[in-house]
Amino acid sequence: VTVTDSWGCTKILWVTIPALSNPSVYILSHTNVTCYGSCNGSATCNATGGSPPYTYQWSTLPIQTTATANNLCAGTYTVNVYDSQGCLNNSPATVTILQPNPLTVNLTPSTATCGNNDGNIITNISGGITPFSYQWSNGAFTQNVNNIYYGTYSVTVSDYYSCTVTGTADIELITSSVPVCLVTVDSTSTKNLIIWEKPVATNIGSFNIYREINSVYTYIANIPYSSQSIFTDITNGVNPNTTAYKYEISVVDTCSNESALSSYHRTIHVATSPASPCGFNLIWNDYTGFPVTQYLIYRDSSNTGFVKMDSVSFGNTSWTDFTCYPPNDTISYLVEAVNPAGCISSKAVSHNSTRSNVQKNFSILDNVQLRTDNDMNLKIYPNPTNGKFTIQITDLKSSINNQLSVTNILGETVYSSLINNKSSIIELDLSTQPSGMYIVNIRTGEKVEHKKLLKE
Repeated sequence: VTVTDSWGCTKILWVTIPALSNPSVYILSHTNVTCYGSCNGSATCNATGGSPPYTYQWSTLPIQTTATANNLCAGTYTVNVYDSQGCLNNSPATVTILQPNPLTVNLTPSTATCGNNDGNIITNISGGITPFSYQWSNGAFTQNVNNIYYGTYSVTVSDYYSCTVTGTADIELITSSVPVCLVTVDSTSTKNLIIWEKPVATNIGSFNIYREINSVYTYIANIPYSSQSIFTDITNGVNPNTTAYKYEISVVDTCSNESALSSYHRTIHVATSPASPCGFNLIWNDYTGFPVTQYLIYRDSSNTGFVKMDSVSFGNTSWTDFTCYPPNDTISYLVEAVNPAGCISSKAVSHNSTRSNVQKNFSILDNVQLRTDNDMNLKIYPNPTNGKFTIQITDLKSSINNQLSVTNILGETVYSSLINNKSSIIELDLSTQPSGMYIVNIRTGEKVEHKKLLKE
């Protein structure tokens, strides 16, 4: 600076004024969010340089203007600083607020049986900050709960920062099924017996019996738990002499819940036809339900009692008795399969085998001559049939008074007509007849021919 007086004298004085720097800002500390999705984070900055006091400007909505920004959600934030002269920092400070992973609970419930506290729930936690605490709706404080009855349970899980999550699970009732032990035709050959082993339990109320009817397993009976575990089926016209039957059972617990159906068991049905030159052919279906190793074949001649005649291994379902019996003798057959494990339907009754129906036959050697298959003039197709089939008759000895008949395994005639030609093709329909074995007979004079027909 230069000073000049009135006389023109001058004085020059030099003064140095230092240049002030812009303020700068940095993050001093920060606090992360404690719970996922919360906004309780904070950050504190510090300013230097420039001319205090300072004014702050955070990148928040709304803008915060103090050194500490509060209520921050997870994310990245910047802050600028202005000094008293309005000078701005050269670059902002940046801070990132973090949050924990979401706190989640996954419950895995078991099942429980009626009236029993045999259920449990396993709890798995992810996210949050350990340690965790638990509060169950039944008052438990453990991570997992055991020995609980069926019903709905909830749990609230809290982490270190008191973040919470709630989960709910249902303990469902399950009723275990009981297998059929065996099914068999009774000794009178008029009804079927279904036998199972009754488990020792306090929560079983009864057993439901189902029979396959028209390809659908249909309820036919309910047997109380207090009863013997055997059911005699005489419902809906069941007739073991015409076909085999399939059965399943279920358990009904004391909470009125029904189990799934058991695997089915199928009875043995045996049918016969005349053999040549004497005796009878036997054919039957395999038993289904337990492992069969062999079939035992029994014969009763003239009602003197059944005697074991032979045995065949499983998979063989036919056998021929070539015995020539006296005229008008009554010959009965049955087939038996032994259950290797046996069955106990009560403390006093055991059942070790299943038997077929009793197939009765009558000797006819006194009035007919049986031809061999190679000499037959009778053809049937298709065989087996679903009801409709064709009979082809050729080269009969006579063109008049030839008798054609179809009989069931009980010997009852279901079709009969006279054939007045040496050769004929006849179409028949047995759709209304039950499934099973039938015998087609052609009689010409004193000679008769037979062929088996299987209706499925």
